[in-house]
Amino acid sequence: MALPVNKRVLKILFILFVVAFCVYLVPRVAINFFYYPDDKIYGPDPWSAESVEFTAKDGTRLQGWFIPSSTGPADNAIATIIHAHGNAGNMSAHWPLVSWLPERNFNVFMFDYRGFGKSKGTPSQAGLLDDTQSAINVVRHRSDVNPQRLVLFGQSIGGANILDVIGQG
Repeated sequence: MALPVNKRVLKILFILFVVAFCVYLVPRVAINFFYYPDDKIYGPDPWSAESVEFTAKDGTRLQGWFIPSSTGPADNAIATIIHAHGNAGNMSAHWPLVSWLPERNFNVFMFDYRGFGKSKGTPSQAGLLDDTQSAINVVRHRSDVNPQRLVLFGQSIGGANILDVIGQG
């Protein structure tokens, strides 16, 4: 038995509405299944942290901290550790993992991916890789860092990002 024209039209409109709603909503919800950005600061900035704002290749504004060695000038540090944090939280939540390095004559550079912490944008796989490469470039070009003495330290998804960036050369 065929539906009357009005009911058929309403049924088609309802189906189109549901499809449009799903097409709009699913990508916005799905991103939260893969990335867990957080903008909460889990403690004060480290006492000697320099706030570093930089731009990713696509123009996204990113935020980082440069913490120089506390045992002497930054350019005399054993190395500069570039820390790419994990999927949850932001760089301030991961500070305890590297907080001991400056007192052992290492510089530390931490940064937030797009959509994490105070960095702008929305997280995506390609974006996080771009952010990681941009952070490395920022540190390489600092006048107080020896670019021959860099250590890339990735935690969780940060480790995957570091490996991918290294693999790209």
